[in-house]
Amino acid sequence: MKRIQGGFTLIELIIVMVILGILAATAIPRYYDAHTQADIAKLNAAAGAVKSAMAISHAAALVNSVATTGSASVVLDGATINLAYGYPVSAAAGSGGILDAAGISTSDYTGTSVNTGNTVIGVTSNCEFTYTDATSATTPAVVGTATTSGC
Repeated sequence: MKRIQGGFTLIELIIVMVILGILAATAIPRYYDAHTQADIAKLNAAAGAVKSAMAISHAAALVNSVATTGSASVVLDGATINLAYGYPVSAAAGSGGILDAAGISTSDYTGTSVNTGNTVIGVTSNCEFTYTDATSATTPAVVGTATTSGC
């Protein structure tokens, strides 16, 4: 009489465990890297928002003929944005500067700080970029290269 097998053999279970271990060892580093990539993407999104806000604000300043003056303001979506030579100024959120023009909340970007003449926007420290105010009618505002070593 033939015996009917009732379960898996020990060798079959060991082979399955080895295969699962190999899959886990190759997949975990890929998922770990996703956090860094997400921070870099968030930083690039903020840089894109700042560049767009610069362009829109400057276009509004040109239309209103205030682009070459030292200080002026424009209204974008009901918010007053303060300008220096046609570009948004560095100012704390809620004060009519580049953060307000770009719609960047300091609660979402914890590495954000405002200094005289520049605003540092970051996800964390060493995962940031700097917005520098325009200094004259011929020197526009600058969005610096992002530092991603700390992302």
